[in-house]
Amino acid sequence: MWMNRVARPVLPQLDGLRWPVLLAALLIAMLCGVVVSLGVPLLSFALIGGIIAAFMLLLSADNMLYVLAISVTLVIGQLLYFAGIVQSLWLPYGLGLLLFFQLPGAYEARLRAGTAAQPVPFIGWFYVFMLSIVLSVVINLPNPLQVVVGSKNLIALWSVYLIIALGAVHQDRVEKLFSWLFPLAVLQLPFVLYQYFIVAAGRSNRGGRAGISWDAIVGSFGGDPSGGGASSVMAFYLVAAVLFSFALYRKGISTWRHLLAMLSIMLVCIGLAEVKIVVILLPIGVLLIMLPELLQRPFMALSTLVVVLGMMIGVLYLYDSLHYAEAGYQSTSFGDLMDKTFGYSLDPNYLNPETGEIGRVGALVLWWNDGMVADPVRGLFGYGPGASRAISSVAVGEVAERYSFFIDRSAACQLLWDLGLLGFLTFMGVMVSAAVTAYRLAKNKLLSAPTVALLQTCVALLVANIIFLPYSRDLLELPAQGFLAMAILGYVALIYQTYREVV
Repeated sequence: MWMNRVARPVLPQLDGLRWPVLLAALLIAMLCGVVVSLGVPLLSFALIGGIIAAFMLLLSADNMLYVLAISVTLVIGQLLYFAGIVQSLWLPYGLGLLLFFQLPGAYEARLRAGTAAQPVPFIGWFYVFMLSIVLSVVINLPNPLQVVVGSKNLIALWSVYLIIALGAVHQDRVEKLFSWLFPLAVLQLPFVLYQYFIVAAGRSNRGGRAGISWDAIVGSFGGDPSGGGASSVMAFYLVAAVLFSFALYRKGISTWRHLLAMLSIMLVCIGLAEVKIVVILLPIGVLLIMLPELLQRPFMALSTLVVVLGMMIGVLYLYDSLHYAEAGYQSTSFGDLMDKTFGYSLDPNYLNPETGEIGRVGALVLWWNDGMVADPVRGLFGYGPGASRAISSVAVGEVAERYSFFIDRSAACQLLWDLGLLGFLTFMGVMVSAAVTAYRLAKNKLLSAPTVALLQTCVALLVANIIFLPYSRDLLELPAQGFLAMAILGYVALIYQTYREVV
């Protein structure tokens, strides 16, 4: 009887909507058929994105955040690696733009709570960064397609920071989002083993355009099996899982078995994938987490650091015997090993004419000579979003076209060429400011142990992102790296607003 009483008033409404809904479904189906029949992949992908967007707008802010997290860490990588759909990288940026539509609701909630007047941490850096994009466009008036392609990477994922910082996602939900690092680390193992024994086994180590076999090992983060991919992003997430587990272990929340499991998974994955940056990131991360104890328990802290450094040197020797020896250039000494590992990155004159790869330091020197000294105004404000983009299916950068090699060697190079010194220093500024804020917050005795552990991890990962700026393009080009960076910024801003009186 109760069900009948509830159902009766609904049925007429359903009857009234039946034909409009059927007509809308029919029109959408016809549109899909027309677009697919045209055989234009970009249009088909845009249509799929539009349908997904319609459903995404029905989700709450925290659920949208979770969908975005899963898409950047698991979904996009498989579309890239197994299906070769390069346009899939647009999907998370589109989801990031959709997340901006949640901001008015978040601000309205702050108005009701009486906290709207409270300044959002790091928002000034955000405004200046957006201003640097506008100035670079106004000064250069670049190709509109170039602006769209370049700006999506620079703007879209800032919504992650804003939606968390504005309090639209509860602190517990954000902390659960970071706990996703642990199952994600475990999931990398089957991906890496498959890629090492099946995909990479059939590739050569000759180098050049033939590539290197271990470049095919990218975990779940995607890339081209024949040309490499997001192995450094995989390594970054594995390091994040180890550092978070280490911070939790020091607070008595996690066990040594959990830490050992995360460390073992990381060593297996990076050992097979040959990601050099890990030998820098992990010791620095451990040092930053243990920094408060250096004066209180210096022997314990330094002993731990020595063990980690020794482990990372061991990783380099593992690379030497597992990869370099097979390629025919095994090191003859520790100095030779260090030169093979880092020498080409630090060489200002390094250039591989076959692959178009320029050294990391050399790329920065090139910007200084050709970008800053040659034109100080554009050196300060940039040549326009996407100006340094060397490879694109939509619009190659206007500056990149002048060179026979890739000038967008790293995120630092991209920022310097596209947005100038202003954009680069602003991006650096927000990372440094957030790291200092997180470090000071972690000393707050009012915070719970898990929150302190996560803040200490955030300090280490923010510094790691700063190191990544001159290392690779991943922070701007691969949404998984950018998503994690923005989630960290948002979390630190959220905690600061709650405990700002002691900072």
